[in-house]
Amino acid sequence: MSRPDDIIPRELQDLVAAACDGPLSDRETERLEELLADSAEARRFYLLYLHLHGELHWHQAMADETPDLAAPSAEGHGLRIPTPTFARPKPDRISRLRLIGFCASALVAVILLVLAYRAIPERQRPPSPAPPELLASATLADAVQPRWAAGSAAPAIGQPIPLDRPLVLERGAVEIAHGRNARLLVEGPSTFRYLPGGRIDFESGRATFIADEPPDSLIEVGGATIELTRGKVGVSANGGRVEVHALEGEAVIRRVRSESDRFQETEMKLTGRTAIAWATGSADPPQTMPADPAGFATALPDRLPSHSVAMMREIVANHPRLIHQYTFEGTSRLEKCQDKRGSLHLTEAVMVGGRGRGSLDYTARGFDLTTEAIRPHREPVDGNENGTALQSEVVFRPLEAMTIELLLRYETPEDANDETVALAVATRDGERACGFFVAAVGENHLSLLLDGQADWVETNTTLAAQHWYYLAVTLKAGEEKTTVNAYLVDLAGGNRELQQVLDNREVPGVPATSRLGIGKGFDYAGAHAYPWSGELDEVAVYDAVLGAAELQTHVDALRAGE
Repeated sequence: MSRPDDIIPRELQDLVAAACDGPLSDRETERLEELLADSAEARRFYLLYLHLHGELHWHQAMADETPDLAAPSAEGHGLRIPTPTFARPKPDRISRLRLIGFCASALVAVILLVLAYRAIPERQRPPSPAPPELLASATLADAVQPRWAAGSAAPAIGQPIPLDRPLVLERGAVEIAHGRNARLLVEGPSTFRYLPGGRIDFESGRATFIADEPPDSLIEVGGATIELTRGKVGVSANGGRVEVHALEGEAVIRRVRSESDRFQETEMKLTGRTAIAWATGSADPPQTMPADPAGFATALPDRLPSHSVAMMREIVANHPRLIHQYTFEGTSRLEKCQDKRGSLHLTEAVMVGGRGRGSLDYTARGFDLTTEAIRPHREPVDGNENGTALQSEVVFRPLEAMTIELLLRYETPEDANDETVALAVATRDGERACGFFVAAVGENHLSLLLDGQADWVETNTTLAAQHWYYLAVTLKAGEEKTTVNAYLVDLAGGNRELQQVLDNREVPGVPATSRLGIGKGFDYAGAHAYPWSGELDEVAVYDAVLGAAELQTHVDALRAGE
């Protein structure tokens, strides 16, 4: 067994000895406390040393007072406890000696306890979290396929909403009742919280406030306060852009903005079907535009819809000519990037000029509640070369006959100009060989390109901002040219009939072999470039040219006719 001085630092031994000899300086006391706090073995040594020191003083005092009570100790080593041997005391002195011994032992014990208490670092038990305050006037009335983020203070259906606790709805839709005459419909993904005083802090997402009479609540979003007298108002907050849509009735918007180092409050009334939009923190006046009634839910969707993205996904998954399928469904990034049919899995790619700024959103809102989309990141400045998206881990080799199908939503980039290029699905192998299968060019023109030195092949279709589209492109490659067909459905427009926007168009070039970009492409040197602006979902690749009738069945499963 090791001796105590073999494992106890010399510095600690010296400080303990000095403490027994006299008072320590402030610096020495601080150092001694640090050593004792760091090691349980050091604290045991300290207490044992003080105990032995007290015993030695006690025996010495007894020897001085009663020489006949000699207490010779066995010769020890290190800090071994001495073993005293006593002469038989006289009977008349037994009581007095016992009293002296008891008092001395008690004094030493008290000193040891005080010093040990000071040496042990103070540990405060964290206070128990207070139970959340509840807003009795707001309750979770109903929910359809909700998925709350971990840590969200989500109540059960019929229970009050907790105050000042984050509510992060990753997916689905919920209805929150405000008494009998008002309700709030929230669609995931959204982040919000209820605050004292009837305030609703809406951080991001999409919601609709519906009231038959002036409610006792107001919405705070993007530096503005929204008061609804009665009617319906839609609120959207995403990426620093805030939109307020008066769908019915009247809403009052009070916005505080900074102007020349001063804060100015403006008030605006929205009536009828009008909307305004602004950038959070901007001093610019808001943009006025028509309201989008189709963009905001006024009732919870069916729990078992007869038409949905999930139903289209199932039809696609069972197609015999399917070779690659990206549904972006899963519980992790790795699972969302998996090829559900083949082995052409995806990985993140950061644009060369992006320096890692911004991140790809894997839980973006899809076309309906049965799906989640991805949202590549595109910088607001120099967006053609700044952003984050996905590409295949290995090379994709296009086939002679192919069909590419997907759902997409496009947002006009902040720096949009005639040189703007945003790619949804693409390949490239050198300056000329490319496969820009789905592209938005310039003023939101839906286009494609198979020869880097040729002109863009435009469809004469302009993508409406914020609208979801179904798109299918078929390709039949020849020696130097490719025959292309393209079919489009504006899912926000109310119909589900395929519109053929390219009809057997023969275009220069053939699809290039390279990694497959999803939400991005490549420049002439092969560097990552041209990130998509908006959401993408349900990307599928087939090894055959699918006809319009077959593609129409996919759209029919996606949405019901009006």
